[in-house]
Amino acid sequence: EVEMLKTPEETSKTSVTTSSIANWRYIRLYYHSDSDDSININSLAATYSCVGVDELEDVDSAKASNVISVSSNLTYTAEYSDISPNSVGGEAISFTKTDTVKSDMTIGFGKTYKVGPTQNAKVEFDMKTANINYGKTIQLMNDGSTLGSNIDSSKASSYKCTNIQDDWYHIEVPITTFISTISGYNGKDKPHTDVLNKEYNAIKINAGTCVIDNLRITSTQCDLGIFNNPTYKPAIGEVFWVKVSWVGKLYPEQVQITFSDPTHAERIPLDDPLLTNGSPFYIHLLTTGDITVYVTVISGYNRQIHTITKTFTVHS
Repeated sequence: EVEMLKTPEETSKTSVTTSSIANWRYIRLYYHSDSDDSININSLAATYSCVGVDELEDVDSAKASNVISVSSNLTYTAEYSDISPNSVGGEAISFTKTDTVKSDMTIGFGKTYKVGPTQNAKVEFDMKTANINYGKTIQLMNDGSTLGSNIDSSKASSYKCTNIQDDWYHIEVPITTFISTISGYNGKDKPHTDVLNKEYNAIKINAGTCVIDNLRITSTQCDLGIFNNPTYKPAIGEVFWVKVSWVGKLYPEQVQITFSDPTHAERIPLDDPLLTNGSPFYIHLLTTGDITVYVTVISGYNRQIHTITKTFTVHS
């Protein structure tokens, strides 16, 4: 999902070259055809070098050496025995809290990512905690500065938390929840060329005593989320952004949006000249009251179909 390569026929070249796979250890080539035809790859050349990673740790960034900062009431150590059921082995990070005051930790990825190549990916990690049921936050960070939105697990349905086993939980947050590369209507957002070039190298989460394992950026399948502020009530006549998050390459022309009553709202079509960045998730609100929106998204190299439903209250 990192980059869609054009064929030599499309580029009038004999070969296609990419540098997007720099610092990746595993590379897959995906191909999809609606007509189920095939493509031929005559040869593949990769220039590479490998240093500093043992055979157990794959691309897991949850290492004590990647901890950038912690609150004064937290201590941390490398953890080698109490690791996630999802882990292939190696190292996790154990944090211990000394009081009841709010605490947080910033963990680096050990590399720097750009928004553009990872805009269809997600942050994911495993957490062992006896206290999962409070509003945890997660932010993308770059050298101490926050990039995009601060995501609150108690407010954003795009914060996916799944119990793995006992007190171990798997956390997933799509990059599209933190920062959008396609939003914009009627001049509210400029073209997002600058956003694509923004960088991040860490996450900051609020948590106490816990173990963090399997921190990584991936593009494996993930359910849709909607991260509109739950306290915001849009107004009749408003062009409203349904903040859908996804993972995998998005196909805007295949997004479907319907309503519980078609007289309550209408979609903003992709050819609307007021769309700044081609988002398929804008709707025009026509009546007051509760409006239920049904969204279907096709994403990923293999065109996974995901659906989500959300009800909004529209005021006059």
